Amino acid sequence: LMKYLMQVAYTLTLLLHIFIVLPLTDTRPFVKAHGNVNLKAFVACQLLYLLVSALQIRTGYREGSQYQTLFMKLGTGPVAYWAFMIYQSVPFLFELRTLLDWVMSESSLDLLMWFRFENIYHMLWKDLLYQENRRQNKEIYSGRDKFPLVFKMLQGFTIFTGIILLLLAPIFLFSSINPVLSPNKVTSADLTVELRVRVNSSLAVYNIYQAQAQSVDMSGDDLDAAERYLMTSPLTQKFDPECLLFPRHSSVSWVLPAGPRGALANNLVAHARFLNETKQTFSSSTSTSQAELVFTTYFTRYGPPTAKTVSMEVVSPLTSSQALEMGTMINDISDEKAEVAVERALPRLLNLPPRDQVIKLSKSAPDPNPSDDATTILSLERLDDSLMIWGLRTKQITLAGVKEGFCGMTEYTEEGSQGVLYATMSDRFLSGVVEQLGLDSYSMLALYAFIFVAIGGVVRRHFQFKIEDVMIYEIPNPDYLLRLCRGLRMLRAHRYPGCRRDEIKLFHTLIQMLRSPDILIKVTRNKDV
Repeated sequence: LMKYLMQVAYTLTLLLHIFIVLPLTDTRPFVKAHGNVNLKAFVACQLLYLLVSALQIRTGYREGSQYQTLFMKLGTGPVAYWAFMIYQSVPFLFELRTLLDWVMSESSLDLLMWFRFENIYHMLWKDLLYQENRRQNKEIYSGRDKFPLVFKMLQGFTIFTGIILLLLAPIFLFSSINPVLSPNKVTSADLTVELRVRVNSSLAVYNIYQAQAQSVDMSGDDLDAAERYLMTSPLTQKFDPECLLFPRHSSVSWVLPAGPRGALANNLVAHARFLNETKQTFSSSTSTSQAELVFTTYFTRYGPPTAKTVSMEVVSPLTSSQALEMGTMINDISDEKAEVAVERALPRLLNLPPRDQVIKLSKSAPDPNPSDDATTILSLERLDDSLMIWGLRTKQITLAGVKEGFCGMTEYTEEGSQGVLYATMSDRFLSGVVEQLGLDSYSMLALYAFIFVAIGGVVRRHFQFKIEDVMIYEIPNPDYLLRLCRGLRMLRAHRYPGCRRDEIKLFHTLIQMLRSPDILIKVTRNKDV
């Protein structure tokens, strides 16, 4: 009756969901039956399953066949052995089948007793397969021949190789030699320069320069020259190199009326006087007078999704001479271009890893060393009385001392339009399924923790010695115990008065025999291995 009710409920649910609910509520094309081969194949398989199960309900199960599962009907040869091993390896298959049998049976055993009996039955059947294999290879297990090398390689070496590959998989997954890494070039880069002046508790911030970079691909010669400074592991490292060239002049003019401009110039001159009087090279964070330049660069790449845009901020405090020069330059009303140099302000070689950070590359090399920070030159040109424009360039060209004409530049000219030049190395990132799973470089520790705790625990439990292995899996002749298990299963097909009492008695008899070493030895020692 329970099987019949489940059959009806499942059939109605399947038909209503596929032919009524899905077409009315889901507009996706793959749920439409017209022209959908996959959906038609799924429905055909389900109907075939319902047809077979309906025949089972109509004709009933063959009496006396319930004591064996499907994989126990293949005999005791090698095919049966490996089929049974595969059956036990499939997750949840044994549990689902056992639960369904218990729900549908009219047994007096509770769920725990039912699972205990099923486990014992399967363990005894597995032992029978073990012992049959030993009997078929009696020359080896009697000590006459040694264990074949080919089976050692198939078992021991395969397991050893699998463990090593499992330990190395996360390193390969997150390394730059992973073939599934996606290119990660910089799609846009923005550079802003702010002048921050603090007098007592009043802070004034002036945005004096902002521009967007143009990406310049490196030629073969440029890449060969850059590899000496950008790559730390030339044989294993993969990245996307490029040059980011900013324009000389800001994309936005600097509009500041004469009054505020004069106040800014006076504050800068006063700051220079303050440093001279206190004999400080730079003002500290607690000083009442501060002046500094803040260079902020934003790099936007293809990925990863959590760190598409990374930023680098360089704060360069002004010395007394620099503050005085900037104050004089801002207050000067002449049409001549004025400049001020800030020593070692901006890096030239940058690494953009798949994280929210920018790494400045440094490498000891003879002078000139292109990995040293470049001196930055700020210029101010006057367009009219209140409209001015700032310019920005570096004194040293990136990799100029290594290769002439790097990224098309040989040297800066007074009339040129080139500004700051970065040489960047963008590490490639994980994309596709790995990206959707949320894995990034930080996930390596979590992945290794899962391998050692979860997978390592499973492997250890599989090879670890357990006392029940001796009591069950080393029984030389489990035929008597197997006949007892089969008899208990056959009772479920014969509903005679008192069958459930006999089922309980057989269950307790089986448990008593397994608990008594003397009885177990007597009923299982008839055959020799």
